[in-house]
Amino acid sequence: MTELERRLDTLLHRRVRGAPAQRLRKRYQRHREHLFVFLHCPGVPPDNNACERALRPAVSHRKVTNGFRSEWGAHAYAALATVIETAKLHNRSVFDTLVNLMGPPVLPVVTPQIRE
Repeated sequence: MTELERRLDTLLHRRVRGAPAQRLRKRYQRHREHLFVFLHCPGVPPDNNACERALRPAVSHRKVTNGFRSEWGAHAYAALATVIETAKLHNRSVFDTLVNLMGPPVLPVVTPQIRE
C-alpha cells in the first residue's frame, strides 16, 4: 500500500505536456487523499460498479420510453425510484415503505350485492 502511494506521488509530481494532461494531473492532486480510500477502509469497494448497476434501470426506462415528456415527470420517477431502491437496499418491504411515506392506499369501498 505504501509503495503504491509513493509511486502515485512520484507520478503526480512529474511535469506533463499539454493542457489536458495538466488538468488531469491537477485534478488527481486535488483529490489525492480520496484515491485510495478502499485500501484503508475494507468496506469501501475499489470501483463504482454498484452505482453503475443502480443507474441501469433508469437509463433503460428512459431509452424504452424515449425520455420523459415533462421535467416534473422525470423528477417524480427519480424520487420514486430512489425510495424503492433505498427500501430494497435496507431489506425493507417496498410496499410498507411507500405506505409509511404516503399513507395507506385509498380504495373504493365495495359492498357485496346480496341476491335473494
